[in-house]
Amino acid sequence: NCQLSFSVELIGKLSNLGRKDTISLRDMLPRDFIAVETDSLLNERNLGTKTRLAIKLPQAYDRTKAFQIKRTAYGLLGIGKVTQFGPQGLEQEFFFRYEPRSEGPFVDAEAGIVGIHRQYERQEQGLILISTQPYRC
Repeated sequence: NCQLSFSVELIGKLSNLGRKDTISLRDMLPRDFIAVETDSLLNERNLGTKTRLAIKLPQAYDRTKAFQIKRTAYGLLGIGKVTQFGPQGLEQEFFFRYEPRSEGPFVDAEAGIVGIHRQYERQEQGLILISTQPYRC
């Protein structure tokens, strides 16, 4: 019974997000959110239900962040990324990348795998990448 009432409340909150003052889903993400180093526009049809929910929940509830461990592979390693969303869109993400020629630090030096941590911020021109740093163990 509690689960049903929460679902109804959640659906009501999320349905109110269609107002003109909300930011489109595509504008809440960087262009390369789904595929590494892409020049094409992000297509909302490629966003899954859990990603859409992670974007919308912080808009519906004050002081809320949404975290997601994605199953969809990002990059050549076939591993998903970890994301953090706030009311203005993607705030942080972490993923592994195969970079054997990198100076490191490596998560696995023999395999040439580094961890990448990115931070984003919403500015007038949209969602901006403000920091890309290798993960340090």
